[in-house]
Amino acid sequence: MGINDAAAAQLRLRLAQRGENYRWLALAAKVPYKRVLDEVKNGKKKLSLETAESYGDALGISLPELVAAA
Repeated sequence: MGINDAAAAQLRLRLAQRGENYRWLALAAKVPYKRVLDEVKNGKKKLSLETAESYGDALGISLPELVAAA
């Protein structure tokens, strides 16, 4: 599992723990919904540093925590 896959898995886990969905993440992170689906849910695109930071901020996760699962 690469860093991108691990970070996306960590984001999915944190979303589930909070009881939130991908639309909430898009709004909270100020990232287009389609991009959230492509990066986090479906893994069609790799996470960019900017969006990873935005997702982390929305979920209260630091960037090192986000990639630590890799």
